[in-house]
Amino acid sequence: MSERRGHNEGTIVERKNKNGDVTGYQVQITVVGGRRSHTAKTKAEARRWMVQAKADAARGRLTPHRPPMLSSYLKDVWLLTIADKVKSRTQASYALNVKRVPDWLGSLRLDELKTAHFQRFYDGLARERLAPRTVRQVHMTLHKSLEDALRLELVSHNATDGAKLPRVVHAESTWYNTEQLTDLFEATEWDRFHALWVVMGTLGLRLGEALGLKWCDIDWARGTLAVARTLQRDRGTGTLVFQEPKTARSRRTLHMPKQTVSALRAHHDRQDFDRRRVGDVWSDNDLVFCTGFGTPLDQGRIHYNWTNATEAAQLPRYRIHDLRHSFASNLIAAGMGLLEVALLLGHTDASMVTRVYGHVAPDDQGRAAALMDALLARNAATAHS
Repeated sequence: MSERRGHNEGTIVERKNKNGDVTGYQVQITVVGGRRSHTAKTKAEARRWMVQAKADAARGRLTPHRPPMLSSYLKDVWLLTIADKVKSRTQASYALNVKRVPDWLGSLRLDELKTAHFQRFYDGLARERLAPRTVRQVHMTLHKSLEDALRLELVSHNATDGAKLPRVVHAESTWYNTEQLTDLFEATEWDRFHALWVVMGTLGLRLGEALGLKWCDIDWARGTLAVARTLQRDRGTGTLVFQEPKTARSRRTLHMPKQTVSALRAHHDRQDFDRRRVGDVWSDNDLVFCTGFGTPLDQGRIHYNWTNATEAAQLPRYRIHDLRHSFASNLIAAGMGLLEVALLLGHTDASMVTRVYGHVAPDDQGRAAALMDALLARNAATAHS
């Protein structure tokens, strides 16, 4: 039987099975000319929902419209109005992960989503042999989107919570020891990218951070270098753009080892020669690392020259990003604490450093520069003896 109330106060209707047993209660209320309904297991729960719904409606927080389907919300609402507030590379990653949402999941309304739906989806991605890290990135995108839906009161909870994700096995990072770094620096002394290898190997910068450096970021008197921006290719337009550093911690000021200062001064002189050589054709962007005409460098060109540099030094052909790993690994191996190294790398805490460099045996930034100077000088002296 139904429990009817006054005008616009709503109704509670019993739901029965074929045997006539009560299995639940359907409650409905009229809101702004429309109807909202809810299924409850008990009459008390139905009454509580009705009271809360009426209060929400009075505050303008409840509308008669049904929540959109997940696919519509992701593509027509979230990516267009929420995710576009992030960097272009992050937005491109969000869009790629949204495309992976299958039709069966995307056709569900937001209020129909359950943790089991996302568990089925993630398990399917794993069966398709999608890398565990990629599955986790898909999850992070969906979790972020539903957190925003929760904030906008489109859902009552985040259905991605509780889904079990595949475990990521972190591969041991490859890196060059100080003797190998010395070989690299000596073999590329006359290379136009010599200073880039030195900056990355002795300060641990990401490639994008190094390519975004400007001469105004360098304080010669104090011997410091400030990481203030990064150079990336916009996946939408295909152009090179300057962006904010990866995280707030990535914006940092580092003390430079003497060898880094020396390499940068020589690089500055070389760049002055290039500027005079091309004259009015020079594009003055104040970039530390640029083309022979002053324009930003494409990372693809750097990777080509990196291959030549490792061959000249007769070193294993690791990734250029492994210069950053080398910086951290050498400092940790020499006894510097994980937290200090994390701050130098621009990480928010030591957890990332622990995961990546946990295999390396075991303070301030001035100490890091002095320690790197001592390590390189020690190996250089050994090599020439």
